[in-house]
Amino acid sequence: MAKQLIILTGAGFTNNFGGLLADEMWAMILNHLDAKECNRGKYLMLINDYESVYQYIINNKESSTSEITAFSNALEGAYAFQEKRIQNSIINTNKLPNLSRLICAASSMFFTLNQDLFVENHMYHWLPDNRSFKMPEMDRDPLNMHSAPNKDKLLNRDLIKEIEANPLSLYYMKLHGSMNWKDSNGKHILIIGGKEKIDNINNEPILRLYIECFKHFLKTNEKRLLIIGYGFRDSHINKIIADGIENSLKVYVINKQSFEELRYFTPDKQHSEKIWKGLCGYYKVDSLNEFEINGSANPYFEVLANNLKT
Repeated sequence: MAKQLIILTGAGFTNNFGGLLADEMWAMILNHLDAKECNRGKYLMLINDYESVYQYIINNKESSTSEITAFSNALEGAYAFQEKRIQNSIINTNKLPNLSRLICAASSMFFTLNQDLFVENHMYHWLPDNRSFKMPEMDRDPLNMHSAPNKDKLLNRDLIKEIEANPLSLYYMKLHGSMNWKDSNGKHILIIGGKEKIDNINNEPILRLYIECFKHFLKTNEKRLLIIGYGFRDSHINKIIADGIENSLKVYVINKQSFEELRYFTPDKQHSEKIWKGLCGYYKVDSLNEFEINGSANPYFEVLANNLKT
């Protein structure tokens, strides 16, 4: 049987290790954008978030090939910068023994909305020898591009049954794609912004497989969801969490913002207010290192660990 704890991470998780938050990613895309090739994109970036501009440039029939290429290159440049910053981060992942031990001991599913390669590069080292790290149907190698399987290959894939039968494996699933994934047409698998997110997920077989798995286990009784660094801005994700709460899902949140700030600034009130009803623990920390001070005797970590057991 799959373990009871499920992990979900957003940009705020990788930010602990040098990853970029949304406003920082916006700045890096702007810095990498060739104004000569995509002047309209640069102008739109000054008055919009980068996700909205990306969707507009990519999907607008009036966008030229050079505009689309320029914005895609800027996005790739921003992701490349992020990976270098993570690699150069002074924070050593080995300095998180408490949190890593908790994840490895209590969880068999790790979902993320992030598209960086931090976990592939580093986090699998956290696992003890008796546990394996798996990215279903995808290669973990962070140094190369990888093609996602087509619909025919996944037709009879029962990932839910596999996870249930392998509690000693940690299954890592990227719900919004990855910077080093491409589909059968050679197009990047990156779910970025817009109302089309859920449609884009459903149109990509590997992402549809992952999201269905996420839905299933959040509706399974007695599950606990630990959310790290997610701002609750994706309504399709919020809906799945809210539906899980109706089936006794317990939610625990680690975030840099206070709960009051998070609740106020979350745009998706329809689902987020349902989520708060299932909130069983909230931990406001500026850094995940706050769970590690004084080692295993850290009182803040003890509260988190005890709450996740009850």
